[in-house]
Amino acid sequence: MGYEEIVEQFQKALEEDRLPHSWLFLGEDGLGKTSLCYALACIALGYKGSLKWEAANDLPRSILYRQVVTHSHPELHVLSLPITLDHIRSIKKRIVQTAFSLSWKVIILPRLDVLRHECVNALLKIVEDPPKKSLFLFTAVHSAFPATLLSRCCVYPLRPDDRGVFFSRLKILLDSLEISTDNTECSSPSFQDWLYTFTRGNIGKAVRLVSTGKVDLIQRTWNFLDRSFDEGPCLLPLELSGHLYQNIDLFQEIVFLWMFDKLSTYAQHQKRFLLLDRLLCSMQVWFQQAKAFHMDSSFFVQKIISNVGLISQKWAA
Repeated sequence: MGYEEIVEQFQKALEEDRLPHSWLFLGEDGLGKTSLCYALACIALGYKGSLKWEAANDLPRSILYRQVVTHSHPELHVLSLPITLDHIRSIKKRIVQTAFSLSWKVIILPRLDVLRHECVNALLKIVEDPPKKSLFLFTAVHSAFPATLLSRCCVYPLRPDDRGVFFSRLKILLDSLEISTDNTECSSPSFQDWLYTFTRGNIGKAVRLVSTGKVDLIQRTWNFLDRSFDEGPCLLPLELSGHLYQNIDLFQEIVFLWMFDKLSTYAQHQKRFLLLDRLLCSMQVWFQQAKAFHMDSSFFVQKIISNVGLISQKWAA
């Protein structure tokens, strides 16, 4: 289910006075779980404007939204990691203490999946018998926690957008952040294909990528991996290697996403898939060793590139 569909269901349930007390949004980082919680909190606290993507700039301009994102609204309580048992126990007391009006009292609790067992049990007791007009908005990367808690929540898995929606939303979000794309390659089909593949449709990752100004570095590295894969081992250009030596974590992310893309491409070719999978497992060990033993980054980066270039030779063997 998409962002707008969830908002519409929430608004309808609120208008019909049948709003469930607990909502849980699942998905990887960057899919907008926290932003969705903020938007729903604004609705519950009285926001009447449109929340459709075409009007995405309207909500951030409102005073209510600024109160929500700065956690300063008197009817809102946002917990931050790490969350302790005392934090959980204080929730019900906080709801009662902040009942300054007849509006909903909203609790936003992130990463439910990393809570300790005793925190989950304490939270369950509150959710099972919630105070009147209290709203719990939870997020988690996965749903591996007690079914008793899941059964008390409306659970919505969030998934990456399809390609068309992805780029429509990306443009709106970049415009709202005043990040211009007029003088970049962002509008070219080849760049869009690459960006969608690299981010796997994750809108948050795409916004962070474009806003950090590292798009060119990442794309050039990706293209060099393709070249090495097609032509055999190659030496990195000096300018590119200098940037990668200083950004090993970024290099790791690029390499792994590139490998996952190749695994998907050759999923139906057993020999090639197994060779790629074996190399990916080796790379995971190499990256761990490089960080643990502070290996020379120039040697390490070239080692990865060389092994990518050797794959096609092994296929021919």
